[in-house]
Amino acid sequence: MAWGRDFIEAISSPSPVMLRYELEVTTINDVPGSVGYRITSHGEGSGIAQIGDRGVRVTGSTLTPGTWSSTLGQIEIDIVGSGSDLLNAVTRGSFVVVYVLAAGLDARWHREVIAYGQVQQYTGRKGRAGTLVLRDLLSALRCRPTVDAPKLALFYGASYNTTVNHKYHAGDTTLITVSTTGFERETGGNGAVLVAPTVGDPFVLRWSSATATDFTLASPASDQHGTVRTTAEVGDAVQSLFLVEDHPIDAARKIMCSTGSGGNGDYDTLPKGWGLGLRDAWVDHDDCDLWLDASRPAMVWEVMSDAEITDPWSWLSGVLASGGFYVTTRQGQITVRAALASGRPSSVLTPVAGQTVLVLTLDDVEEYEHEAWDQDAAEEVYNVTAYGATTNASAGGEEPATLPAVYRAEYDLAALLFTDEAAGLDSVVDRVAESHQRIPERYAIACCGLRCAQLAPGDQVELEFADGVAGIVTQVSPDWGAHRVRLVVLVYPPNGEVWP
Repeated sequence: MAWGRDFIEAISSPSPVMLRYELEVTTINDVPGSVGYRITSHGEGSGIAQIGDRGVRVTGSTLTPGTWSSTLGQIEIDIVGSGSDLLNAVTRGSFVVVYVLAAGLDARWHREVIAYGQVQQYTGRKGRAGTLVLRDLLSALRCRPTVDAPKLALFYGASYNTTVNHKYHAGDTTLITVSTTGFERETGGNGAVLVAPTVGDPFVLRWSSATATDFTLASPASDQHGTVRTTAEVGDAVQSLFLVEDHPIDAARKIMCSTGSGGNGDYDTLPKGWGLGLRDAWVDHDDCDLWLDASRPAMVWEVMSDAEITDPWSWLSGVLASGGFYVTTRQGQITVRAALASGRPSSVLTPVAGQTVLVLTLDDVEEYEHEAWDQDAAEEVYNVTAYGATTNASAGGEEPATLPAVYRAEYDLAALLFTDEAAGLDSVVDRVAESHQRIPERYAIACCGLRCAQLAPGDQVELEFADGVAGIVTQVSPDWGAHRVRLVVLVYPPNGEVWP
């Protein structure tokens, strides 16, 4: 859920606004931490330590268009008082919530979460002072949040196996095995198994229900997931598979939120070992929905794995990047967004209701650095092609305007997209082509005031001070104590043009 209008109006004051800070320890599963421990900048709370005058500084996650990768963000908090008091309440990996309270024109304090973080380090200094360093919520995707070692991996317990107990023929609607014990599926969804026949290549079967020995196969009774069904003999191996069938943004939410209980919000639909178990409140579902609607909402991916995933962050990021999707943070919460070309659609560019896009004027800008060509951009490409299992889609060739250049950038969805391939591939190419076929300008902007703290990677802004061009935000780093926000904004040339 986005920050409230009153809070945004309070921090958008052109003059420094009065701020207070609060930190509370929270936890999920068996992650260590003294839940309820709380320190503030104004002498309240259960702890002896306090948050100091330098307040909270955020180095925001950086989005890289083209690869659609995100770095982990970092939060630094100035601590005064007893560091030992704080360290008795947390350890590396503990989860905390950071709040900012802003004094509004109505003489009330308006309080919002600015970060859910995971403790990374504490550095003490002379004079009973120190700095607490947190990683942002993206770090919580590096492993399942538990200290139960056998359950750290996503899809732990992936090695459920059985054997065929009655000869299977291609087209059969039932697979009869020795036992279905341990084989799991999404609530209300399909499960999947990998059959290794005596003759031929392994093939995937999707199932909708199971008895103690029999899998009822999901319709249609045809080849699945790019594999070819064949005959399986008695004794042939059958292995469990991880399967989520949904729009990639929804699939990601299910993987992040599922606990196996069904009680952690609308996306808690997967078995316990298939989800990370992050709190539903840590995910900005409103923002996810907005970007889902902008990315062809009818798209369905079959996300599948046959092994434990020891690095969920890298795996999930890689899966999403296959179609120009990415995970980032917005206003303290985690969100999943889609690559979009500059300037569309306007409904996504709404940080405040009724406002199309944030406009930066010279009054907002303390200083900026402008690169005529973003030095971190990959080389231009002539063609962008997305591949499915049976077809592909390409962006029309655009001759490179800068060098070096390469002929093609490729997106491989052959193991993910099987339903309505053509439309799904067209959607991907349409959204990502700009980031490959043109080299953007890069603006590193120091904004005076905190108005831009509401932005997130993927948002678009208008740079009125630079002839009104529209740019895509790739990093947002608020320094709350200094009343300043640093932005990185990429501005792509219009079709057929080149910078400068």
